[in-house]
Amino acid sequence: MYFRLGYNRYRYLGSFPYLDDFSTPGSVSRIVTKESSVAEWWGGEIRLTNTSFDRHRLVIGAEWQNTFWLQDKLYDIPGPVYLDASYSFSRYGFYLQDEIRLNDYLALLAEARYDAGPFGDSANPRLGLIWHPRDATTVKLLYGTAFRSPSVFENETTAFHTWEPSSDIDIRNTGLRPEEIETIQLGLEHHLTPATRLTAALYRYRMDGLLTQGFDPDTGDTYFTNFGQIDGQGLEVEAKTRFGSGVRGKLGYSFQRSEDEQGRRLPNSPEHMLKFHLSAPLWNECWRLGLETLYLSKRDT
Repeated sequence: MYFRLGYNRYRYLGSFPYLDDFSTPGSVSRIVTKESSVAEWWGGEIRLTNTSFDRHRLVIGAEWQNTFWLQDKLYDIPGPVYLDASYSFSRYGFYLQDEIRLNDYLALLAEARYDAGPFGDSANPRLGLIWHPRDATTVKLLYGTAFRSPSVFENETTAFHTWEPSSDIDIRNTGLRPEEIETIQLGLEHHLTPATRLTAALYRYRMDGLLTQGFDPDTGDTYFTNFGQIDGQGLEVEAKTRFGSGVRGKLGYSFQRSEDEQGRRLPNSPEHMLKFHLSAPLWNECWRLGLETLYLSKRDT
């Protein structure tokens, strides 16, 4: 049996200065956008594993989280308040997984998960076929669905419009629903040596209800809304190694293309990404110094 209980606190502060040349024609003013977020929550998980059935490995578990304080603020100096909201909510989830050994080389993975929270509930399946042709090689074919609920910022912000809860200009986003995604993936993992691993994955997904910003040309307000259907596919490859001195290196490349229902490419979605990471221990494995470089190809706007 596995049991976990914990307390967490999160704090974020952001300051984003920019020049505004739209408010007053012929003049430029300096605006600073301030953003802050503070959250505290309790959470826990319990997981039971059973191997008493021949060729079956059953796992049943439950997760729980109570966010008893969540506060988000977004405002300009000088300027309006876009967001000032406090929240408290709970969410919980249950899952059941069965790994079935079909033979010495092949296994079937079946999982069902149920989640409930402030934006409703969702049930999602996951299926996988896992093949071990050699001791150092694993091939996986995976299918599953998942969801993401709107954040407080997405649900409450009235970007570029002052929010006064007691006034008649409260245009908080209403009717937002969780994003839903369906994916299928073919993956390969191969250990060249005990210290060097290669991975590759081909995937395809379909997303419904992508949360994105919209614009009202009549009022000049921006808001969050659920977009239509998105289809995407891609490739990811990665090489990871560990040297005798404790130095670790990782090199990865990914390609992805996402389009809407009309076949248009999504904005701010680069097709190519190259990532390099190198880290070394300082005094021991508890402290490491790392360097990371990321390349992104040109994005449509």
